[in-house]
Amino acid sequence: MKKIFLGSNGTFINKNIAKAVGKPAKEIKLAYITTASKGVSNTGYIEANKKMMAELGINYQEIDIEGKTSLELWNMLEHKDAVYLSGGNTFYLLKAARESGFVKVIKDLIEKGVVYLGESAGAYLACPTIEMADWKHQDKYNEMVAKFILL
Repeated sequence: MKKIFLGSNGTFINKNIAKAVGKPAKEIKLAYITTASKGVSNTGYIEANKKMMAELGINYQEIDIEGKTSLELWNMLEHKDAVYLSGGNTFYLLKAARESGFVKVIKDLIEKGVVYLGESAGAYLACPTIEMADWKHQDKYNEMVAKFILL
C-alpha cells in the first residue's frame, strides 16, 4: 500500500510517525532528509526534530540528497521504513531531488511500501505544484489538498 503523510511542521509529523508507519517508534528505520534546510538561515527546527525523534527512540539517519546519484540514494534508502523530508527551501529541495534522481528513487520505494513523510517543503514536494510555497499569507489556508505528483 502506498502511504504519504504530510504536515506543516515537524512536531505534528514526529508525534504521528509510529501511526503513519504502522510500527512502534523504537522499531522504525527512518531516513531524515535535511537538504531543504541548506537553503534557509534558521535551522533550529532541524535540531528540534532530531531531539524529538531521539526522545521517541526512532532510529534515524540524516541524509543530504544533494550531489548523490540515484544508486547512492537507493542504497541508503532501500532498507528504511520511511523517508522523512524536512522543511526549508522548497525550490532548493526540488532542484536537488531532480538532479540527484531522488524523484525516481522515492517513486520506486513508495511502490515497495516505504512511507513518505513530508514536512513543509517536504510536503510541498508531494503536491501537484510547489507554487503554494511562494504564496503570501499562507497562514490563512488551513487546508491543502495534496496529490502526490511523484507517483
